[in-house]
Amino acid sequence: MKLSFTLMEFLIITAIIALLATAVLVLFNPKKQVEKAWDNKRKHELSQLQKVLEDWYNDKNCYPKPSEICFDTVSESLSCHLCGTEKTSPQISPYLSQIPCDPQHPQKMYLYQVDNVFCPSSYKIYALLSENQGQGTNYNYGVASGNTSPLPYPSVSYPTILSPTSATIPPSPTSFPTPINSPIPCPDDPANKFCLKNNVCNTCGTFSQCSQPAACNPYQLYSDYGCQNPCFH
Repeated sequence: MKLSFTLMEFLIITAIIALLATAVLVLFNPKKQVEKAWDNKRKHELSQLQKVLEDWYNDKNCYPKPSEICFDTVSESLSCHLCGTEKTSPQISPYLSQIPCDPQHPQKMYLYQVDNVFCPSSYKIYALLSENQGQGTNYNYGVASGNTSPLPYPSVSYPTILSPTSATIPPSPTSFPTPINSPIPCPDDPANKFCLKNNVCNTCGTFSQCSQPAACNPYQLYSDYGCQNPCFH
C-alpha cells in the first residue's frame, strides 16, 4: 500500500520543523553564547583587578597611579584605559603577570579612574557589557574601592583619551607664564585643580590634595587644563 501525504499534513509537518529549528537557534544562539562568555570574563577580570589593587594599596598606601597601570595618557577626568597587551602598558608584577584586556579590545576597553594622579586614595574600573548594552553610550558595569561607588557610570565617548599609539603627535610642552594674583576662585571651587610638574600641566586633584607639598606648590595652582588661569587661596 503506497503512503502519501495530503497538502494539509505536509504543511503541518513543515510548520513543526520550522518551530523546532527556531527554538534551537534561540536556545543555542552562537552570538549570544559568545557575548555571554565575554561578559563573564569581564566580570571575573574586574573582580581579579579589585583584589590586586587592594594588595597594592596595602603595600604602598596608594592605589596605582594612571602612569603605573594604564597604557594611554590620563585624561582631564583622571581616567585612562587598561590592556596589558599594548606595547605601552606598564607591568605590575608580582601583583599580576599581565593586566587584563577587554575581550573585544580595542573596540571596547576597560576604563580606570582615580581621585588624583599622585597618590590615589580611591579608584573605579568600568567595562561595557554586551548584556543590557542599550545604545552603547555608557559603561554599564563597574567595580570600585571600598570608599567610593562606581555609580554613575561614565559615557564611553567621554572623556576623550589621547592614545600614545595615535597618529596625532601631541604638542611639545611650552613655557607658561608666572602666576599672578587673580580673582578666579580656587579653594571654594570643587573642580579639580592643575599644576606644573616638569614643565607639563597636569591635574593634581582637589584643592586640599594639590596643597600637599609632595603634590604641587599651593601658590602655583591653575583652574584650567592648560595651566593658563592661575588661582590662589
